[in-house]
Amino acid sequence: MQPVDARPFGPDDDAITAYLQRDAEVIIGNERIKAGRACVVQQREAYAGQGDAQ
Repeated sequence: MQPVDARPFGPDDDAITAYLQRDAEVIIGNERIKAGRACVVQQREAYAGQGDAQ
């Protein structure tokens, strides 16, 4: 899981381009979150009932 690179935008930047780039960054970030969540679920299932939980 790596942070999504977010490009800074200023008042002189094109708003449409900035919006589209941020939208793409959010999509990438959401996919990484989903992958991380799935990994945690798989680990919990793999380790369920193993070891001593105290």
